[in-house]
Amino acid sequence: MTSDGVGGPAPRVLVVQHEECCPPGMLLPALLRAGAVVDVVRPDLGVPLPAALGRRGPGRPPAAHDALVVLGGTAGAGDDTRWPWLPAVRALLAACVDDGTPALGVCLGAQLLAAATGGRTGRCPGGPETGLLAVDVEPGADDDPLVGAARPPGGGAWRVVQSHEDAVLAVPPGGRVLARSRGGDPAVAAGDGVVQVFRVGPAWGLQHHPEAGAAVVDGWWRTPEGRADVASQGLDADALVAEVDAAAPGLAAAADRLAAAFVAVVRDARDASGGRR
Repeated sequence: MTSDGVGGPAPRVLVVQHEECCPPGMLLPALLRAGAVVDVVRPDLGVPLPAALGRRGPGRPPAAHDALVVLGGTAGAGDDTRWPWLPAVRALLAACVDDGTPALGVCLGAQLLAAATGGRTGRCPGGPETGLLAVDVEPGADDDPLVGAARPPGGGAWRVVQSHEDAVLAVPPGGRVLARSRGGDPAVAAGDGVVQVFRVGPAWGLQHHPEAGAAVVDGWWRTPEGRADVASQGLDADALVAEVDAAAPGLAAAADRLAAAFVAVVRDARDASGGRR
């Protein structure tokens, strides 16, 4: 999808999509604009996952992919009976952390990353988070390459698309919480909110949805089931979608910044390891 350019061959990113309603959305064109080649794999359609991506060094076979992105979905991180490919996804994420391969988990993908590396997931303590909500960056987290890029320039309010009932309750050993949300409740102390961004080694987990624009959330919240779900939270599906649509330029710009920062991390990691040429 892209040609080789400055810095060697275009990084190849493997994207795991669990179901039709949770596509890569704005992240796909953003990754392409950042210079990556993107392959989307659908384990729900029977496509097998690799055991590892295999960051390679001198004298070792070239890796097929340089990075991993795991998207969200309607299952939980431990719903292996419902989605029998989840153990393979967790194993792949654990392998990325072990061998230094950059990875990005989105919503369910973040929960799978936590579960795969010794963290803990479960129901969001304050109930579901749905809509365009604010995220608080943890002190000192602006030095993180992804958080520093994704949040609005100039330190403005960072508002992101949320749609989840589960959350990361404890980050993995050695992990760092980079951002939290307060579930829309200003009474919640900033340091006690829901984990929104964390990092463990070369992998990041994002509880929110940087890929989701109005077209994606329309498919979540305006279906009969989606309308009933958000109504049970005291919310209106049409108003939620309209709010995301109004924020579209800023959300798309944030996806571009995030993708560019992630691809830069991937290039640096590949070059440092003497990887694919």
